[in-house]
Amino acid sequence: MARRGFTFVEMMVSVSIVVFAATLMLPTLKEARQTSNVAECMSNQKQLTEAFVSYSVSNGRKIIISHPAREYPVLEEEMQGFSSSSLPGSWMGGLGTPSTDRWALAGNSEEAITQGALFPYINDVTKFRCPNDWSNHERSYSASGFLNGETHWGDMPWPSTIKTLNGVQYPSRTMVFMEENDPRGWNVGSWVIHPKQHPTRNEQWVDYVAVFHQGGDNVSFSDGHVEYWEYQDERTLEFADNKYHFYARHPGSPDLQRYQNAYNPGDPNGYRY
Repeated sequence: MARRGFTFVEMMVSVSIVVFAATLMLPTLKEARQTSNVAECMSNQKQLTEAFVSYSVSNGRKIIISHPAREYPVLEEEMQGFSSSSLPGSWMGGLGTPSTDRWALAGNSEEAITQGALFPYINDVTKFRCPNDWSNHERSYSASGFLNGETHWGDMPWPSTIKTLNGVQYPSRTMVFMEENDPRGWNVGSWVIHPKQHPTRNEQWVDYVAVFHQGGDNVSFSDGHVEYWEYQDERTLEFADNKYHFYARHPGSPDLQRYQNAYNPGDPNGYRY
């Protein structure tokens, strides 16, 4: 008896079933990929933080300079309406400091990563970029300004930054790296935020967050652990679309307060101005 092949109708039904099943699986596959990317990003930050600590241990417990080296004059697109007189030299923690002491160099290039002082401790440029980073930045992560970063910006006197690991009073609560999407083409400077004790700017961001992971970002801490922070404030999510500028005011934002608490958790009385 001859084998009967599929009829056209049967074939179309079979194809429809396969397409329908694939459609049902797409959200699950997308979610699995997102979860995998979050894990990979967390691994990146963990390795960067371990390198950050290793540098300190190898250099008399001195903390690596957390903002990238750069040279003046400041580019017009970096000014964002500020006058040149509002950018004292200490904005970059002292321009006389050798660039070899900085964790990364200025600019959006692999060279800016590989010539930074942190690179010899990790030797892999891929660890400096989040797999979910949809920008054109070579480097997705910024280091906390509290850890040997900027000391002044404009007319706002920043507190003294800590210079050694001994100054980190609460390693499990003090953040080191976070994800940033600086709209100026690369992550300029270290990442800074107004403290919650500031008399007039306590409800105001300074730098951007990235929102690379389904409404959240990863943050690493001085003891080496990494946390995924899902944002609770819709205003924070709009940073992803650059709808806010530097110094965005978000009164009552739990996300802002969470970053403030992690920026310097060791001073219950706040910064001294």
